[in-house]
Amino acid sequence: MTRNQQWANRALERILAAKQTPAKDDYKALAMKLPVLLQQSGLAQALVFVASRGPVGLQILDDLASVYGKAGGSALREDAQRAALPQYLALTRDMIECAVWLRRFTQIELGN
Repeated sequence: MTRNQQWANRALERILAAKQTPAKDDYKALAMKLPVLLQQSGLAQALVFVASRGPVGLQILDDLASVYGKAGGSALREDAQRAALPQYLALTRDMIECAVWLRRFTQIELGN
């Protein structure tokens, strides 16, 4: 199984779990914006911004970290803040790809 296939499977699991929560509309709005936010603002700034959005933002960070294979959103933020430039750029690229998987399954499962 390729890395993208693993990310897709994990993203679907996370979106199906988010579908059962009462804050699914807020989750959907933030998940739809996440890939663009990562690309325009940069990884570290985007992660801090998403975390500032309250419980839904923290849930998205945890889901993004879970899709990538990290323990949680706080570990992901620490990795982004401590990474050297080559690792930071690679992590940014990977996070954008993971966020795109979250957005795709959000569109499918939670509607446009």
